[in-house]
Amino acid sequence: MIYRFLSRNIDKGFWKATDEEKLTELVVELRDHLSFDLETVSAEPSEDNLEILYPTFSREVQKKAEEFLSEGGYRRLCSVSSFFLGIVMLSRIPRHYTHAPWFKVTILDKMLDSHGGVCGLIY
Repeated sequence: MIYRFLSRNIDKGFWKATDEEKLTELVVELRDHLSFDLETVSAEPSEDNLEILYPTFSREVQKKAEEFLSEGGYRRLCSVSSFFLGIVMLSRIPRHYTHAPWFKVTILDKMLDSHGGVCGLIY
């Protein structure tokens, strides 16, 4: 957690973080809550309600969605918790998202607009 705060660019105003970097920071923050849920919550295998399976994650993503209510870009992705859960799940394996061609805010935004989630292959 300290690394996240130390790695932020505070001094150089002309080196702004990209939307992908801000999205990555948000994903890592929410991944901590998901990890907590995966370790502590014991739900039935047939359960499919995200709020029961991942209560801490669901609460935090809901807070973020309310905080970012009128904003677009990477912040809008929080508005669909199941979509953002998928992104956070993928972030547990860095090679699947860090340099992936689909890990761009514009592409994720189009996926959300078209399908309400991720589908299909992107070449």
